[in-house]
Amino acid sequence: MDRFEYVLVLVSIIVGLSIAHVLLSVGRLIDRWAEGAKVQLGWARAFWLGYVFLWTIQFWWWEFRFSELNPTWTLGLYLFLVSYSIVLFLLAVIPVGDLLQTLSTSQPAIDGARGTGNCSRARSHGQLLPTR
Repeated sequence: MDRFEYVLVLVSIIVGLSIAHVLLSVGRLIDRWAEGAKVQLGWARAFWLGYVFLWTIQFWWWEFRFSELNPTWTLGLYLFLVSYSIVLFLLAVIPVGDLLQTLSTSQPAIDGARGTGNCSRARSHGQLLPTR
């Protein structure tokens, strides 16, 4: 592993987390929509998700092409790249966070069985849902 690969591992991980968050958000939206739930996704939020996704992928590609410049690594350059990737991650997480909170599914059968032992009893009797 050369110096460039070693230095940009952290940046690549943060960029990967940003891409994963955007894709998971879109996946959850599609899943909720497929279940028949009403999903309210405004055009601004949809545009933002797409824009941040493309911006993050473009930054990852630029990072790969950056190796051809043979930069002189300084702490300032490294902190700038890490800070830039953190900002991209926050741009992907913050606007979508409240949307994912509202999309969380509630499972009353499982929630009602917590702490009462009904779930383990239902499994031992071959039932799919716990009885009350």
